[in-house]
Amino acid sequence: MGSNTHLPFTEPLWLSRQVSPYYTKSHRQLQKIAREYVDTHILPFSDEWERQGFVPPEVIAEHSRQGYMATSVFPLAKEYLNGQQLPGGIRPEDWDGFHDLIVIDEVARCGYLGVIWALACGNSIGAPPLVHFGNAEQKQRFLPAILNGSIRFCLAVTEPDAGSDVAGITTTAERRGDKYIVNGAKKWITNGIFADYCTAAVRTGGPGKGGVSALIIPLKVPGVTCRKLENSGVSASGSTYIEFDQVEVPASYLLGRENQGFEIIMSNFNHERLWLACTSLRLARCCIEDAYKHGQVRETFGKPLLANQVIRAKFSASGRKVDSATAWMEQLVYMEQVASRGHDGGRDLYMGGLFANLKVLCGQTLEFVNREMQQVMGGLGYSRGGRGGRVEQISRDVRVMVVGGGSEEILAELSVAQEQRAMAKLSLDRWGPLGNDNIAPMSYSAEREMRRPRLACLNCRRKKTRCHGERPACALCVRLGQTCEYPTHSTAAAPAPRRLPSAVVNDELLVRVARLEADLRAAQQAQVVTTTNNTTIKYDDAQRTAADAEKHSSTTSPSPPMQPAPTWADVPSTAVGDAVESDKKKFSQLPPVPVLKSLADVYFSNCQNQPYCFFHENHFRRRLMAGDLPHYLLLAFAATAARYSSHDYFRGSELEAVEGLARAAWIIILDQVFATEPSPDNVAAAQATSLLAIIDFTAGRHRLGWVKIGLAVRLVQSLKLNAEPDTSLPPWQQEERRRVFWSVYLLDKFVSCGRSHPPAILDMDCTLALPCSEEAFRMETPTKLPTIALVKDLPSNMAELVRLDDFAILVLMCSALSLTVRETFQQNASKIPPWDCRSNFAQISSILMTFENIHTTGADHLGPYISARFGTYEGFDRQRVGHFIWARAVYHLCGSLLCHPVSLRRYRKSQGACFPTTFARELLDRCREHATQLSNMLETLRSAGCCARGSFLGYVATCAASVHHIFALSSTPHIAARANACLEMCLSFLEHLPARWPNYGMMASSLRALSIDGRSARLLIDPSPAAVEEDIDLVEIEQLWNSIDYGWMTDRARQSETASSPSPPGLDVQIGDWTTFLDGQMGDNDMSSFYVTQAELMRGADA
Repeated sequence: MGSNTHLPFTEPLWLSRQVSPYYTKSHRQLQKIAREYVDTHILPFSDEWERQGFVPPEVIAEHSRQGYMATSVFPLAKEYLNGQQLPGGIRPEDWDGFHDLIVIDEVARCGYLGVIWALACGNSIGAPPLVHFGNAEQKQRFLPAILNGSIRFCLAVTEPDAGSDVAGITTTAERRGDKYIVNGAKKWITNGIFADYCTAAVRTGGPGKGGVSALIIPLKVPGVTCRKLENSGVSASGSTYIEFDQVEVPASYLLGRENQGFEIIMSNFNHERLWLACTSLRLARCCIEDAYKHGQVRETFGKPLLANQVIRAKFSASGRKVDSATAWMEQLVYMEQVASRGHDGGRDLYMGGLFANLKVLCGQTLEFVNREMQQVMGGLGYSRGGRGGRVEQISRDVRVMVVGGGSEEILAELSVAQEQRAMAKLSLDRWGPLGNDNIAPMSYSAEREMRRPRLACLNCRRKKTRCHGERPACALCVRLGQTCEYPTHSTAAAPAPRRLPSAVVNDELLVRVARLEADLRAAQQAQVVTTTNNTTIKYDDAQRTAADAEKHSSTTSPSPPMQPAPTWADVPSTAVGDAVESDKKKFSQLPPVPVLKSLADVYFSNCQNQPYCFFHENHFRRRLMAGDLPHYLLLAFAATAARYSSHDYFRGSELEAVEGLARAAWIIILDQVFATEPSPDNVAAAQATSLLAIIDFTAGRHRLGWVKIGLAVRLVQSLKLNAEPDTSLPPWQQEERRRVFWSVYLLDKFVSCGRSHPPAILDMDCTLALPCSEEAFRMETPTKLPTIALVKDLPSNMAELVRLDDFAILVLMCSALSLTVRETFQQNASKIPPWDCRSNFAQISSILMTFENIHTTGADHLGPYISARFGTYEGFDRQRVGHFIWARAVYHLCGSLLCHPVSLRRYRKSQGACFPTTFARELLDRCREHATQLSNMLETLRSAGCCARGSFLGYVATCAASVHHIFALSSTPHIAARANACLEMCLSFLEHLPARWPNYGMMASSLRALSIDGRSARLLIDPSPAAVEEDIDLVEIEQLWNSIDYGWMTDRARQSETASSPSPPGLDVQIGDWTTFLDGQMGDNDMSSFYVTQAELMRGADA
């Protein structure tokens, strides 16, 4: 076996895996001998020969003596070997297409196309027409000498004015007695400068292919002028310009019959294109081999080049292309071999079009791989000689591989034409000349309709308006707010189309949803006070909302049964109902496909792994374009991504888009998911409900948010996502199900950071594995990982911990966060002192200390550390950096909450004078350090511009700010100064980032309103026992508790209740209530407030 099979993608699978139905012991023996020969006699000298422009004659002689010149002619002319041995001692009768493929592949390993062509290319393309169509006299005259290397042939078809157009050649051969007089020119003739004869396409008759003949022309006779051409590559190949001036050629050198040479020349192209395809794939593997070796030793940004995910992706993409093309090539060789040996009845398989397409594919593969590997090698790939010599040379040779043997454009057209004819001929072979008499000839109009499907929707056709055919709704219909429908082109019976409920039906759903939402709000607040013209009017919330919804629904119809998800072809652009104003109707229906594609880019750049991961990106995009995703999931997906979109479709109306799309999604979920028994595989319902829950909770609608979060939790549990998925599922789907559950787990833990709502998911119920690495998820690589029970055994099992990726670390940190929140917000302090190893406090501290080294690495230079670890050529790998930032943020959040001065005071008061002063000082210092690290991290994110998004980061900033607010009043100047600086960092993070999340403004407002007396602050951070004996105003204590209560800080209902109370100066401008928008009550002037910063609101108040 070759020496490079340990490198990925550098060898064909039959060689690297030693498994194949095509290759036998004889083939493997040949490969081993051929590799040794190439490694010894060719590869070490190839660069030298390419530079000097030729391969020495003694090398050609040795190549012939080894039998490689004989094998270059395919099919092997066994009868004319005259004792010539074949490589590896293979018997001539055993030689087949795969022996031929092995020799082509192994010789190509030298990586220099000029050398490869110089060794045997001329004979390999010039002699086969003689083998196939020569008479006995011609074969006896030429073939023995060709096979032993004493004479050399070339193929002369291309002309200065006729390249791939063989039928358009102009070189003439005029018959005069027993001779032909040849005049004309041939260009780019490989080996022409070295060859003794050429097999040429000449014109002996009229125009077109009917006047072409194949003639063997001697090149060492008067009238022949050969001039070597200087090209950008293949210097050693002897590319030649040949002129014929009254050259006399014996008539006996005519192959076949006169004017029938076109078929002779064309039949030769199959093997030539196979030869070019195989060589292209081996050259691509050479590029991969050299680049991979370079990546193993080259270090960038302090880590091996191969550790960079972008670089590994290049190798993966290259490997996919090379291996798949190789598999197709081997299949074609097998098919040709079967047909040539008389199998399948000896029927011709008409493979010309297939080989043409194969050559196109392999040429494009080589172009792609060479470019990618040259990018990997950098400057080395651009330098002649040395480690990058082969890659650089291939970059100059690659163009001839996509032009030689027929340009891509010509071959692509040829492949279609020949395949059409092949299918017709194969049908005749199978069914006879009558074929299927039920099939009538296709009319021109029907054929044209088949070739050019009509794109316009029915509305645009009726109006004679240009329509680009966007699915599911064209741009005009979206703009006019009308239903966009497309006709079906199939006349065959089709299954019933999958459609969504109509607008009329959705009116009834509006009423149902409005009542549900009204009941939820009524549970929170019996009445809503609305001030109009200085008059206070009271409405019963439930009655008002239901009445409004019923007013919009003058007619209703029974709710239809649940419909399956629509496809692009049959989904109408159905509006949710007349309740939405005409200029907002487009946000109650699915956006057009181009907009959805744009939103997919936005989502996976800004929302994926921030921190939730609900989808496998590649498969989601594939299902998106195939129309396999449920309508409600697409609406929830679009609502989530719309807040980050800069598409003109949403410009200036981001809030309307988020609300309209989310509302439409929830209506359908109520009707299709919760109105019936959920499907056991309906993961989409859990995904969509979770996305909508995030939208509600971050908008301050906590009651609605909690309902949807609770539903999401029950959905994932009913789907048994908390257990290991079915092993019969594809690896990507198993991991996606795990990540959906863990994302809901994270959401549950985050929204439980307060005093009101404990988490719904218990760790003991989570028996599935932790999420795998991002690379394994993307590459769909099965990975075995431990469960969350790992956290119970820390720190004894550190070996397992270091194997985990950032997402798994984040899950463990959220488990610790849940314990921390429970310990921090418990009503009564535990009787076990916190310094006792049996206490919950000590256990949580132990867990955090286990993660300390993971989360403090690079903390002093976080920006450069992130750049080195996650930086790419285009900025940051946003999806990979997301979980790293989130895991680190949650770690420091746990430390800030666990040792928060207001929580620590409760422990100290319960223990009194027994509480150790040194322990109190240590905890206070630890809390301040965690809060400082959080502030520095948030400031780094803001300044570096790496993508770390998600509303919960606002709570992280708020908790850190509450700590700094206390230490800013310290009597120690440097501590107070540092705390003030960090406090401003946190507020800046909340106020001056793009205000994507409404709750950021609420938290910033609450922090600005936080007021604590200097004496109280100093008592909280004084570690001495005497400080605990002093009383602190309970109102201030309550304010501090509220400042770390996520639910309290972001609850819009709480802000509504306190709206009438005096506000701090400059903060009397309130952000509009999204709940009122649900009922269509929000005015246009209120909508923009969600997307301005709090500082801008303050400036507006001052004005």
